[in-house]
Amino acid sequence: MRIGNLSIGDGLLLAPMAGITNRVFRSLVRSYGAALVYTEMVSAMGIKQRQKKTLSLLEFAPDEHPIGAQIFGSDPQAMAEAAAFVESRGFDLVDLNLGCPSPKIVKRGEGSALLKDLPKCQNIFKAVTEMVSIPVTLKTRIGWSHEEEISPLLARIAQDCGIDAITVHARYTSDRFAGEIDLPALRRTKKAVTIPVFGNGDVSSHQAAWEMIKQTGCDGIMVGRGVLGKPWNLKYISQYKEPIPSFQPPAPKEIFQIMLQHTLANIQEFGTKKGLIMMRKHFVWYSRGLPFAKKIHQNLNKLTSYEELEDEIQSIMETF
Repeated sequence: MRIGNLSIGDGLLLAPMAGITNRVFRSLVRSYGAALVYTEMVSAMGIKQRQKKTLSLLEFAPDEHPIGAQIFGSDPQAMAEAAAFVESRGFDLVDLNLGCPSPKIVKRGEGSALLKDLPKCQNIFKAVTEMVSIPVTLKTRIGWSHEEEISPLLARIAQDCGIDAITVHARYTSDRFAGEIDLPALRRTKKAVTIPVFGNGDVSSHQAAWEMIKQTGCDGIMVGRGVLGKPWNLKYISQYKEPIPSFQPPAPKEIFQIMLQHTLANIQEFGTKKGLIMMRKHFVWYSRGLPFAKKIHQNLNKLTSYEELEDEIQSIMETF
């Protein structure tokens, strides 16, 4: 599959997730078959002002290609300049965020708030596509609320402006991450354009991916929360074109080994204290569904070194 001039294999993408898709996590999920990974969403104004914390989100390793950077903002010129900066850093594509439902983002007229202003969306699309030569994609939602389905029209506007692909989280902004996804609306968006359309939302299993492709005709799948605490799930989901997958999820002892690998890489990247603190939410996700899950992640959150973590994990594994 291709996005513009970029080859992306089977079209299975790792979604950009704030506070999660850093270099360590991207590398881990890539090992399970992600065809394309993204940075966390990055502020266009932060890039324009060369804020140190913002620019740190745009760091990536040479072996991460193909990789995209997702930017957010509402000013067309700032978005275009940010896209040019992304291109200069060596990214393979730039993605525009029109789907974030966070109140902090929305109240500034950014993220999915742009769904209420299609003329501004068009201006952003034109400004960015005219500024860069790498592929430009966007991630959005069906609409702001159930009263107005925007994504088919938005997709046509995007295509006319030179956008190379669109990912649709099949919910409305008002839903945030609750309720059922709207597959008929996703299908209508796919039928509205000829550029690739990727489906997103509640893809946490092979069956969910299979149904999304079958019911909508989407070109590929973007997985987000479905890999939290189970990065191997991507290997499972990657067989979405087949009705019955052959991949088997890991046993509990294997899960703990993956968690150790993830933690060690995090410590090597960010240092012991910060690396362990950043892992706390992952400990919760990894232990979900395991016996004594609450006790497990409570114990892990108290640890101050990798050696303590190894000892604790060894003790836990002896109970399985």
